[in-house]
Amino acid sequence: MNIFISFLVIAISFNRPQFCPNTTWNPIGITFADNNAIGRKPYGMFVNINNTVYVPNRQNSIINVWLEGNSAPIIYSIINSGLYSIFVTSDEDFYFSYGGGGVNKVILNNATILSTVYFNGACWNIFIDTNNSLYCALSSQHQVIKRSLNSSDNNLSVVAGTGCPGFLPYMLYGPSGIFVDINFNLYVADSDNDRIQLFQPGNLNGTTVAGNGAPGTIELSYPVSVVLDADGYLFIVDCQNNRIVGSGPNGFLCIVGCSGGWGSGSDQLFYPYNMAFDSYGNIYVADTYNSRIQKFYVSGNFCNLSTTTNTMGNITTTLQINSLLTTTPSIGNVALTSNQLNVSLNQPRFCALATWNPDGITIADSSKIGPNAISLFITTNNTIYVVESSYDNIQVLLADNGNLLGTISGGVQSPYSIFITSAGDIYTDSTAETGQVNKLLLNTNSNIPVMYITGNCSGLFIDTNSTIYCSVGGLHIVVAKSLYDSLNTSTVVAGTGCSGSLLNMLDSPTGIFVDTNFNLYVADSNNNRIQLFQPGNLNGTTLAGQGAPETIVLNNPTDVVLDGDGYLFIVDSGNNRIVGSGPNGFRCIVGCSGAWGSGPNQ
Repeated sequence: MNIFISFLVIAISFNRPQFCPNTTWNPIGITFADNNAIGRKPYGMFVNINNTVYVPNRQNSIINVWLEGNSAPIIYSIINSGLYSIFVTSDEDFYFSYGGGGVNKVILNNATILSTVYFNGACWNIFIDTNNSLYCALSSQHQVIKRSLNSSDNNLSVVAGTGCPGFLPYMLYGPSGIFVDINFNLYVADSDNDRIQLFQPGNLNGTTVAGNGAPGTIELSYPVSVVLDADGYLFIVDCQNNRIVGSGPNGFLCIVGCSGGWGSGSDQLFYPYNMAFDSYGNIYVADTYNSRIQKFYVSGNFCNLSTTTNTMGNITTTLQINSLLTTTPSIGNVALTSNQLNVSLNQPRFCALATWNPDGITIADSSKIGPNAISLFITTNNTIYVVESSYDNIQVLLADNGNLLGTISGGVQSPYSIFITSAGDIYTDSTAETGQVNKLLLNTNSNIPVMYITGNCSGLFIDTNSTIYCSVGGLHIVVAKSLYDSLNTSTVVAGTGCSGSLLNMLDSPTGIFVDTNFNLYVADSNNNRIQLFQPGNLNGTTLAGQGAPETIVLNNPTDVVLDGDGYLFIVDSGNNRIVGSGPNGFRCIVGCSGAWGSGPNQ
């Protein structure tokens, strides 16, 4: 990753993925487990951060545990009958509630079962917060009770409900699912009131954040479970509507079981009672009255935001303005404050399991773009600009089909690199001929010099402060200059001017990328590595390749880009491939056959 963050590590054992506003899930589920393994009408379920799935079998008094990738479960026998809910800690000890009114703890290392706490009634759902406090939803008593697991006594405290059913803000009616965030806000699926209630720490008056009493949200019918994603958005098991619903910046929507009725089809649910995310964002559902666990795969997690229109000569482009979103707490969800940044290039966000078709299609060949196409730029409306150094022109294509929109030739001389701003201005170098980086003036066949360079500009980038960067491979440096500065002086921001592999040196740098925090990433080609230079620091940090063990071996990397989460994607030129990083490390994405060639996968 490119951003170094100091933070307090909190032991959270369950998954809270982060989703883009337009994330979707495949409405067709697969049956992860049926009644042969989990018995009839499963209520409880838990998926930990290792994607281990825990499901109690209520009839046989066992707990099934599936490790990720295994089709056969590990089976733990439990002496208690009528298992309801399960919670697994970061130590992989699990707690379960049973019909006799207690909660027991299973220590996996020695298969010991400990009686943890007894409640005067069955815990329909249990939860353990980051302070090691155990919460129990006593549905029949219309309360949520809490007890500290760090204390040896059995003192219980009421954190929601009065013990009598009712609809007032401080009352509950048959509560079931509960969720506690890291700020100790308690979310309760107030089932018979058809609503989700939020109780802030120390406050017995709840706030309705969804359902009955929260106009403009969504209509619920006996909600039984609620979970939060990483941004604090709600996902709800809407039991008697036989569906899963979720919230986001655009409000609530149905996610799974949206046909309008119950059933046993792969796109249907029948009185579901629980849900959980795995680390990839896939949804597991305890489809209780179908006696099965269903898994719904996340099918799209890409961010598209607002657009603005720009006209350049006879070519009209629609440029998306990407946003950085910062979150501040609010009741029931998050308040989003948008910081608009004029980013003109695409930085999609991908799920951890994103893959690409290894067989490419040719959208343009040498007959269209010339024999020496050396650089390209794709705007946020998917218009492609291709630099052809020997023809002194720039070809403009549509990304979806390669259709030629036009040719820009005026003011272009032996270009090596190109950058398009969010305003639609085109910057390219003619350093081989004139030692200049130019801004093209469309429809005039002329240009304005914005930077003077001794040597070829192998990579070009303009950051959100309108600073232009040029990697001068022959001089082993990267230089920068503000476009607002009328002086013709550039500043060295990376390299010493001598080739070398020390942290303050480069050897024939090529591709460069600058993020919104002004961190500079350099494809340090002859050093076979990717270097990060933080603002004002001439000593680089090796992020990938030679000098960064356990990343990936590179051979003459020539370009680097970042996705929406700051993961690296690298043109590994000497290995004839594209590689990328993610939460699971580096892997080959395109050209993974191990050899160069002209096949669709090479």
